[in-house]
Amino acid sequence: MTRILLPSVVAVSLALSACSGSTTSTEPSTASTAQGALTTAPVAPQVKGHIRAVADALSSVPLRADQRTDIEQMATDADTRHTAARAAHAQLAEAIAAQIEAGAIDRAALQPKIDATADALATSRPADRAALLHLHAILTADQRAQFVDAMQSRRKAKHEGHGMHGRMEQWAKDLQLTDDQRTQITAIVKAQFSAHKDAMHAMHDAHEHGHDFMDSFKSDQLAPPRPADDARAHANRRADSFLGIATQVLPLLTPAQRALAATKIRARVQAGEEDVPSLGE
Repeated sequence: MTRILLPSVVAVSLALSACSGSTTSTEPSTASTAQGALTTAPVAPQVKGHIRAVADALSSVPLRADQRTDIEQMATDADTRHTAARAAHAQLAEAIAAQIEAGAIDRAALQPKIDATADALATSRPADRAALLHLHAILTADQRAQFVDAMQSRRKAKHEGHGMHGRMEQWAKDLQLTDDQRTQITAIVKAQFSAHKDAMHAMHDAHEHGHDFMDSFKSDQLAPPRPADDARAHANRRADSFLGIATQVLPLLTPAQRALAATKIRARVQAGEEDVPSLGE
């Protein structure tokens, strides 16, 4: 199964280099500066999804009390702002899970949910960008560097051993695929990727831009944002790839394997995992 993410300023600019995860220490640590005490403590533990990844990275950055108050409010606002997108994503994921369990993909039935998910995230883009600019402005150079390092280390820890091959291997093990099923599915995935080279290049370009953006976050001047793609067109390009694979794979699976795949998708949504099976970068 492929991993494809919905576009938003936070998702594209930050989550490309991010990894969600809990902080290891719940007791604040304290240092002092001329501007006031700096503390390290969990930030906005109630937030979810991509916002959780950013909050976790900031949890390792020593912050002043005024900065922490500001950031907590920004995180809460962002979490609220993305409520509609999470709900739309959950509905789309449930619809895909139900179709997988039934053994047939009905793209026309999914289209309204694909569009609704893309629209919800597109709506949040301007406020997400403003929040990102404000975060950059209120952090010191040292804090920005610590934040970027934390984001990148979390991403590395999350994805180490869990790239595309690793994710496919985990699905294969969980669904107990036979050797013949593995061979056929691998061929399908390769053919689908070859047929959607432009989409794959766009994903790579966005990934590279994410690295450049995070590097610029350490400096005094942020890199300019990428021109916003049409959210619906972008989501539909990703849908073509994912659903194209699913359509060909489903006939190869047993009813029990399809049911397990649907259960895994639903479990990830319940756990707040927004990356499977979303649409976009």
